[in-house]
Amino acid sequence: MAKTIADYYNADDGAAGAIVLARKAVAELPIERITGDREASARDILSRYELPLIVFDGEAVPSVADGDGAPSIIVQQPVKPAARIADVLERVDDEWVPTPVRLRYNDGHISYKIRAGEPAFAKEEVRHSLEMVRQQEIEPRNSAVIRENEKLKRAINEAIDERMNEANVASRLKQQVKEALSH
Repeated sequence: MAKTIADYYNADDGAAGAIVLARKAVAELPIERITGDREASARDILSRYELPLIVFDGEAVPSVADGDGAPSIIVQQPVKPAARIADVLERVDDEWVPTPVRLRYNDGHISYKIRAGEPAFAKEEVRHSLEMVRQQEIEPRNSAVIRENEKLKRAINEAIDERMNEANVASRLKQQVKEALSH
């Protein structure tokens, strides 16, 4: 069974998922940093663990390559560079339906190979394959990333709220102790 995007956030083969790791990172932040700039703290932790959206960025470049007995077309689609795109491509959404292509990420491009058919239809085959990749490979992953990133944001904000509450309780207790000692 393929690893899902949700597994990355919740748990992956018994290891802690991104949500658990993010909550732990919040717990390890100095309280002064959280109280000084809550939003920056949340953004910093989110940026460590969130997966990126895959955004096409320009026109695809097809080229011809040797295949198994027949030529193949390698399609390189530029995408907006982001850390962990390869991680997104290694995972699928729960409702993913596999396609006949295997996507790879390298140096700002997603590439895949299709079997070349009739030369007169090569451009149409590339156009059709790009549409299939966008609808059946990229859009489901992006939808899952958006959904799971929202869960991650909520978990980070909840953890920060808990830390802020702890700091407020400690501050009130400290104030009460000061007042008791001053009487």
